[in-house]
Amino acid sequence: MRGIDSLREFATHPLSVFAAGLTGVAQLFQIPFVDALFGTLVSQSGTLFTVFSVAAGTFAPQVSWLPVQTLQVAALITGALFLASKIRSVIMGFRSRLNGGEDS
Repeated sequence: MRGIDSLREFATHPLSVFAAGLTGVAQLFQIPFVDALFGTLVSQSGTLFTVFSVAAGTFAPQVSWLPVQTLQVAALITGALFLASKIRSVIMGFRSRLNGGEDS
C-alpha cells in the first residue's frame, strides 16, 4: 500500500515530529502564536483542502517541480481537519438545541 507507506514516512519525518512536539508544548504552556496558527488552520481548513487537492490532482502531475505525494498528504491532513471541524460544529449545534438554545 503505497499511500499508507508515504503517510507513515510523513508522520515519522523529523519536521512532522518537531511540529507535533511544538504543538504539544504550546498547548501545555499556552503559546499564543501556536494557538493562533492552529485556529487559523482550523478555520481555513476547507480552503486549504481545496488548494492542496487541486494542486495534487491537477497541477502536480503536469509539472515536475511540484511534489505530488507531499501535496496528497497535505490534502488528506487538511481534509481530515476540515471534516473534524464540521463534525464538531454539528455536535455543538445539537447540544445547543438539546439545551434549549443555550450555549454549552
